[in-house]
Amino acid sequence: MWKRGDLVPLHESARQTCERALGADPDRAEVHAKLANIDRYLGNHLLLQGREPFAALDAAAAHARTAVGLDPRNRRAWGNLGVIYRLRAQYEQDHGLDPTASLKQAFEGLNKGVELSGGDAGAYNDLGNAYLTRSGAATTKDPRPDIEQAVAHYGKALEKVPDFAYAHANRGHALVSLARYEVDHGLDPGASLHGALASLDRAAQLLPKAEGIYTLIAEARELEARSALQRAQDPAPAVAAGRKALQDAAQINPKPAPDVLVIAGNLALAEARGRVQRRLSPEPALGEAKARFRSAVAADPKLESAARQLREADGLAAQWRTEAAAAGREKGRVN
Repeated sequence: MWKRGDLVPLHESARQTCERALGADPDRAEVHAKLANIDRYLGNHLLLQGREPFAALDAAAAHARTAVGLDPRNRRAWGNLGVIYRLRAQYEQDHGLDPTASLKQAFEGLNKGVELSGGDAGAYNDLGNAYLTRSGAATTKDPRPDIEQAVAHYGKALEKVPDFAYAHANRGHALVSLARYEVDHGLDPGASLHGALASLDRAAQLLPKAEGIYTLIAEARELEARSALQRAQDPAPAVAAGRKALQDAAQINPKPAPDVLVIAGNLALAEARGRVQRRLSPEPALGEAKARFRSAVAADPKLESAARQLREADGLAAQWRTEAAAAGREKGRVN
């Protein structure tokens, strides 16, 4: 699911196959668990495209609960139930909704999945994702404990399967989230970014066609650029590296999703801030940033990060106009 292609035809074909199996035996827990998995993948696909995934996730949850009812020790069903509610929570918190109830059900299912699996790599990875999702909730005052739990669970997954590409990618994602907190709070993100990029580079080696890994690398570079600006350093090398990562992602999927547009806008905004810091006009970088954010808002009007960053760009434009006007008046007085 790290590539945002068109999953709908594949979903329909797989669903029909399972429905035929249920026609022969409607009480097969394993088939209901597989249907939950199929609908859950569709929900994740919709989420990545910035579309509402609730209908697909509700269908997935219904099948998972049926499977649990038929076989209370079905690890696939419990694990799917947890992932379904984690995805629901992710969409809810990205769109200003309360994810508390969904997160509670996510942890219930995922912890049960770890228990029934004996702690296999996939179960630990999925549980790590739940901690990472909860770290981003608006009600989480300090995300670091949940991020540490996420990193620990990805580590357990990698102990069992050292080349588990998704665990490497998710560990990188968690460390990017930690770096974001550090940048936002004036802390040094150097160690977090170093660890994130190492994990993401390994994931890219294992999954070279996984678009989402390259967008996470771009996000890490954008944070590197912001950190450079905080230290009055040139953000240009980090911005260039971030844009290269987005170019790599575009080679896989040339139609960027709303969240990818926000990352591209943030890189342009960092370039614009660097220019203002050197008392240069922020254009054309600022115009690019605004265009990216507007495109993200148009694609997903409820995506809070896109609207917020568009306001940031407007604020920088106003700041530059004020500073340029003041500089003009000062020059007039000198002359």
